[in-house]
Amino acid sequence: MTLRRPHGVFRAMAAVALTVVVATAAGALGAGGTYAFLNAAAPAVPTATLTAGTASLSVTPGAQDLSNISPGQTRTALFTLTNVGDVRMDLAISSIAGPASSNGLTATVSAGSCTATQYTSGAFGVSTLAKGASTTVCVTVQMLLNAPNSAQNASTPITVLITGTQA
Repeated sequence: MTLRRPHGVFRAMAAVALTVVVATAAGALGAGGTYAFLNAAAPAVPTATLTAGTASLSVTPGAQDLSNISPGQTRTALFTLTNVGDVRMDLAISSIAGPASSNGLTATVSAGSCTATQYTSGAFGVSTLAKGASTTVCVTVQMLLNAPNSAQNASTPITVLITGTQA
């Protein structure tokens, strides 16, 4: 006697077997993916050291003769500015102290030569001074024609403050 199974049972068994195969494959793939995700590695980056630069100017005076100035006369003094720091610097005139209406003096600064454009504050023709580079600066002092009599035989210190900021 032969037992016949109905077609529905055969299909049900095939579906169960296919489900088991798919579930096993999915489990294996999921486990492998999880393993790779949890054990991922990346190459180490070497340690970087950052060091702050230094901004420093050196001033070397040149020939100067600002004495015995009379009304209407002009005197000049040359200086050399050298960037002795290890960063590029933008230069600017911060202040010029000393000249005043009470002593009849005016003072200006120019870059390069004494015939260049004269400035009393801010940038003065030197855009950026590279590390180790030098530039010539001229300070021009003039006694006004209408200087007061009190300026006779008087002396006035003149201070020019030039700042350099990292460029």
